Amino acid sequence: MATTYEFQRARRPEHKEERREAILAAARELAGERPVREISLGDIARRVGLAKSNLLRYFESREDVFLRLLLREWESWRVSLTTRLRSGGATADDVATTIARTIAERPLFCDLISEMSAVLERNVSVAAVQAFKSQSLDKVDDLGAVVTERVPGLCGPHGRETIAAALIITAGLWPIANPAPHVTAMYAEDPALTRAHLDFEDRLRQLLSALITGFLNTQTPKPRKPAAVRSDPPKAPQGGGVMTFSRQEIVEMLRRAGMEDAAAAALGTLPDQMDGKAVEKFCAAYGLTLESLVDRMGGSP
Repeated sequence: MATTYEFQRARRPEHKEERREAILAAARELAGERPVREISLGDIARRVGLAKSNLLRYFESREDVFLRLLLREWESWRVSLTTRLRSGGATADDVATTIARTIAERPLFCDLISEMSAVLERNVSVAAVQAFKSQSLDKVDDLGAVVTERVPGLCGPHGRETIAAALIITAGLWPIANPAPHVTAMYAEDPALTRAHLDFEDRLRQLLSALITGFLNTQTPKPRKPAAVRSDPPKAPQGGGVMTFSRQEIVEMLRRAGMEDAAAAALGTLPDQMDGKAVEKFCAAYGLTLESLVDRMGGSP
């Protein structure tokens, strides 16, 4: 049942604030009845008992009303998710499950997130968007820090990226998981098409779990067995053959000669095997000769 709002002319600051709260409450009430995209400024004005021109004394536009409402929903989610992350499990799947569940429990938040960039940020002033972005990004940062704190081995940027990804995925996934009534009816009539339908919470959980697991694997690469390196300077082959060097030998020679920059460059650019002439050319770029490099190591080519 729709709430009835009765007002006298708002003259004092506290009365104006009461009017703003009533407008937001009316918008929230309407959003519980139908999708946000179907609610007009006139709908909100009628629900709250104001002319549209009077409503615009309190908010810039319909989009401004819903951006303010979105910030409140965002803050409610931040508080709930923080509490539940800190009291829940710490595996990638535990954290993904908690994030997905707390989002799925908030259909209005999901609906507003899906409308945010494409619609709600359009018909408002730059100042209004700046204020919204500043507050919403702070909430993302706060939650990212909690995710990082909760998951052992996850670095700071990846905690934030997990939260940002959850919101980006929600923006696209929510409309797909909650299609228009005629699309829902189509699925019922044609079961072959139901593969296009999906469960929002479960799919979001799967994607977030895979993302966090990927971050963790990227940060902790498996150790590799070091290549064997000769400890003595290379010797010229018997019988006048062509002297060859492995990349690892060249890197080791440069490091033992104190040429760390050249060693790093060699490691990243040289092929696995080189002949003496190619090594001479590389050394020349650093003011060296192959002979002088070997001399620094106490040997002779």
